[in-house]
Amino acid sequence: MAYLLHSTRLKGAATTLIYAVLVDDIAQFAELRAKYGNVRNEFLVALRRQRRLLLEGTLGERGCLMLIEASSVEDVLGVLQSDPYIVEPIPSKVLIRSLEINVLGNTGLLFRGKTWRKRLELFR
Repeated sequence: MAYLLHSTRLKGAATTLIYAVLVDDIAQFAELRAKYGNVRNEFLVALRRQRRLLLEGTLGERGCLMLIEASSVEDVLGVLQSDPYIVEPIPSKVLIRSLEINVLGNTGLLFRGKTWRKRLELFR
């Protein structure tokens, strides 16, 4: 049985979905991270405080993956206008797709390792 993760906060309110945002093939990813790392962390913390960011992580050596709660693709695009990795005029691919969770597995894997704990401190 598949479960579509969505919420309706108030009766008659718009339904929100989870969107996967894949930013891939970012040219000069290491330089971008060095230049905008702190600003991007502030962007992510702000999204988290708004309760819109479910997950963000580095994807290989040239990208990142975010799961964002939004009402539409246009809403996601509006959010991404504040992401320094997106607005920087460098070549990259951005893929946005609604996400339907069919199975939720061992979520404990998300929280293993010292690097995760260090990054988690940024969001407290």
